[in-house]
Amino acid sequence: MKLDDIIFRGQDVKGKWWRGTPVRETNKEKDKWRICIDKYDRMQAEVKPETIGQYTGSQDSDDKKIFEGDIVKITKNKTVIYNKEVKWDNEKKALGINYYMFGKIFVLTLDLITSFDSVEIIGNIFDNPELLEEETK
Repeated sequence: MKLDDIIFRGQDVKGKWWRGTPVRETNKEKDKWRICIDKYDRMQAEVKPETIGQYTGSQDSDDKKIFEGDIVKITKNKTVIYNKEVKWDNEKKALGINYYMFGKIFVLTLDLITSFDSVEIIGNIFDNPELLEEETK
């Protein structure tokens, strides 16, 4: 991944998604987060901080950039295996998906996810939380 590939996205209060560099503006009353849209920081959009997610460096099967917070559908042999959220795992120090097997939580990192037949972004946890599959332990 090149330096130019280190980008983030965030959603404003109207629901529009912006891509760029996140900047935290601190004042006495309330912190504000903005996404700087151009490299000179002239264009900025205020975003909800909980929606800020980093580009993973990977694309789905349709060449769409996968961001932290996306929900991906993973297919193997024409069978959907998972609908999962892409998120950061502190232990592995990697972005990936969590899944349960034999009563334990495992992390499938993005380099392994992209080895499946198809990985498709089907939404994100903010706009489409209903797309996540139920976890069973």
